[in-house]
Amino acid sequence: MQALQKYNAAAYVRLSKEDLDLAGKNESNSITNQSELIKNFLKTHPEIQMIREYADDGFSGVNFERPSFLKMMEAVKEGIINCIIVKDLSRFGRNYIEVGRYLEEIFPFLGVRFISIIENYDSMGNNRSSDQLVIPFMNLVNDAYCGEASTKTRTSLTMKKQNGDYVGAFTVFGYKRNPENRHQLIIDDDAADVIKRIFRLCIEGMSCGAIAKLLDCESVPCPTEYKKLQGENYVSGRQTTIRAKWSPLTIRIILTNRVYLGILEQGKTYSINYKLKGRISKNPGDWICAPNAHEAIISEDDFELVQKLLMMDLRTSPGKDKVYLFSGILYCSKCGEALIKRKITSRGSTYSYYGCYDKNKKLRCKNICIREDFLEKAVMETIGRHIDIVVEMVDLIENIEQIPLHDIEVKRIEDSIKQKEKEVKKYQNLRIRLYEDYHEEFISKKEYKSLESIYQEKEEECLENISHLISKKSDYINGVSRDQEWIKKFIQHKKVDKLDRTLLLSLVESISVNAKNEIEIHFRYESEFDTARKILWRN
Repeated sequence: MQALQKYNAAAYVRLSKEDLDLAGKNESNSITNQSELIKNFLKTHPEIQMIREYADDGFSGVNFERPSFLKMMEAVKEGIINCIIVKDLSRFGRNYIEVGRYLEEIFPFLGVRFISIIENYDSMGNNRSSDQLVIPFMNLVNDAYCGEASTKTRTSLTMKKQNGDYVGAFTVFGYKRNPENRHQLIIDDDAADVIKRIFRLCIEGMSCGAIAKLLDCESVPCPTEYKKLQGENYVSGRQTTIRAKWSPLTIRIILTNRVYLGILEQGKTYSINYKLKGRISKNPGDWICAPNAHEAIISEDDFELVQKLLMMDLRTSPGKDKVYLFSGILYCSKCGEALIKRKITSRGSTYSYYGCYDKNKKLRCKNICIREDFLEKAVMETIGRHIDIVVEMVDLIENIEQIPLHDIEVKRIEDSIKQKEKEVKKYQNLRIRLYEDYHEEFISKKEYKSLESIYQEKEEECLENISHLISKKSDYINGVSRDQEWIKKFIQHKKVDKLDRTLLLSLVESISVNAKNEIEIHFRYESEFDTARKILWRN
């Protein structure tokens, strides 16, 4: 009697997250049950000796880049294993092409016996004619199952994103998961303090590189290191050292991330299909955005100010980390170019000037040159007067509810709106009659087009006026409150007597200088200021 060939076998078991979710957490496919089924099978096959069990728990069957599977294949190549046993083909893999390649090419070439218990498939068996039909069909079913699982998972995640649920594997630096709702972000106070400081340093004039250098010198943990300290198994693709450090890119990503405004932006990338690992970036207009999804760390005013600063060509002082006081906001009134700071030495004293210089340090526009100390003094005095006016407004606000002056203005605006609506109706009727005249051939086509264009232009002008009046009416109805953000910005600086970068950028949009050394300051919140002034002083 011929002795049976002995086989050194590996039991391979696998379970993915999708398998559990779609099966309603059914235990039939659990790692334990797969292992027990294989052990029971081996009791009736004395020619097979199990050498080792390989398990991939939480890995998809779409690709074969699974850690335990790769280790098993190394053992096969080394001749340690010549038989592989699985519960069913879906545990081995769900990629129709790859599973077929292993069964029809790789395993026969390596002399590996492959057994799938549920399908009753044994590559050393005799029922090969039916296997040629059934096994490829089962592979197609498993492949389709994985595609369905991917579609259902993607649909579910999209709905969560649209509802403002956070579905990322790791939270954004500055936030942590709500213990009562893992899909909601709440502020992480320690990290949020770092975020606020980064924005403040940027407003004060520090570049992204200088901020990164400062935080590293102070041993402030960067986002990657902070996540590790919190016990998260997080690895950054940009990390190049053992201990991750702050970088200018990290700082810029933080400064431009709208998540700190309370806006959740997700769905920024997508995969072509479930079989490919690579992801493609979407256009910002196709992102899934959910406003007010969580509490903001940075105010909208500060965020917008920082975005403006990041777009500026800001120059730092030689050997300094901060930009010049007026960098990015001081312009020539003649040509509109930014004024450049230069130092001039005269009679043993050094003076700083801002002038309209070209790249060769020569004046571009003659007579556009102003001393820095004179400019600082003039700007500070003008800002101080502006703050005094706002403070006076706040004093009037206390009694505004007892003075129904704004009601009169609202009534006047409503009358203007009605008048403009009548004009719109008039031009609409004129266009209708005009068309009738053209249809009846009372006027030529050329006359019709000329007059129709004039009437349409008048109508659009009236509609634009109505839109402006409605907006103005809304401003008056909402009135003025000392709690409005723009008023707070001015009030918080009322006791400041020295000009610095934060004060300047918080209140000033731009400054222009003319040939007579006259300066013109464009304040931020000018529209709000004018509306408040009209309500309070009716002028």
